[in-house]
Amino acid sequence: QTWDGAAGSASDIANPHADFAANQPIQLVVHGKGASERIWAACGTRAVYASAVDSDNFVTGVVKIPIDTQDSYGVIGLVEWKDTLWAFGKRQAFPIDDISLTTSEWGYENSPWNAGAGNHRLIVKTDNDLVVFTIDGDIYSVSAAIQTGDYKASSIARPAYIDRWIRENIDLSKIEQFHACYDPSMRCIKFFMVRNGSSQVDVCLPYFIDRPVNEAWGAPHENTASNSGYKASCSALIRKAVGNYKIYTGDYLGFMWELETANINDDSAAYRKGFTFPYIGLGNPIMTKMIDKGRIVTEPVGSWDISVDIWVDNILMSTQTVSLTGTGDVLDSFVLDTDVLGGQYLIDESFPIGTTGKRIKGELYNTGINQDFRISQVLIPYRNLGVRP
Repeated sequence: QTWDGAAGSASDIANPHADFAANQPIQLVVHGKGASERIWAACGTRAVYASAVDSDNFVTGVVKIPIDTQDSYGVIGLVEWKDTLWAFGKRQAFPIDDISLTTSEWGYENSPWNAGAGNHRLIVKTDNDLVVFTIDGDIYSVSAAIQTGDYKASSIARPAYIDRWIRENIDLSKIEQFHACYDPSMRCIKFFMVRNGSSQVDVCLPYFIDRPVNEAWGAPHENTASNSGYKASCSALIRKAVGNYKIYTGDYLGFMWELETANINDDSAAYRKGFTFPYIGLGNPIMTKMIDKGRIVTEPVGSWDISVDIWVDNILMSTQTVSLTGTGDVLDSFVLDTDVLGGQYLIDESFPIGTTGKRIKGELYNTGINQDFRISQVLIPYRNLGVRP
């Protein structure tokens, strides 16, 4: 269907191409300028289709450009980028050449890299780039791939080993359900995926485009305890007001969610929030240490706790509870130049460990509703005991 931007509903294409009977369009994209504007269609065949000029007529005046995708999937996605229409298969990208005034001279080129897109919803246009999620779980920059000719060298996932995390934690056999959306306010791409053992999208991985690629990835967003906007069947960027854009998602129960709101809850339900640090050798990974306690340096923001899980040489210690309450009072409201606020900007709290070992890792988290926390440092004092057989 198409929508003219004014009518109260979309309408069926009046003159569909004969190929659409067996293969309905996956995607329709408007491409061209002025009087040469056309609707382009991809429908999973080895071709792209351009309607008659300024029309949704795919019978009279249609242009069909065959594309050899060298697989059974055909063209699965289209996107206009830098005035060029790009067609994507599963294994390669194809810039369309439609410059000539004679449509019979239109054609395509093969991209120099051998990678396409997992599906059309995994082709993401940012302010100055195209970012594409592949069928093998890698994610690459098209602008970088144009320069190098190698999508692996242009990967934004490999420098931080995110491609490995995806292969280990994400069910790539369900890639047809995956989708992604760019938030121009946060300058962040959110990739929605299906975790291993799940049947539906239930986790989101954020990528901040302005950061170095080895530092650009955020922690996974998910809520395993209740419904949330990250159990999303679809996503879209919505203009709420002038200069205010938000990503909205639709869940599997028919509800719509606005992401990144000021509330620290999922529709009044709590979610688990925290972070981990990987195994560290504390200066020498083969030397045994006495690890008596750990310390957390934090900025208190409320009267609540966090939980700390510590592993020493693959053995989980008992979960510890650490209070994040500062020395001052928590006020619901106050008047500047009238009320007196006590407390200190940073506090440090200790938690017991009480064991010996060579390596240590940890996870700090909170599962309370509307309870955020700010951790500046996690310190692990230790004493070397020497190398033991």
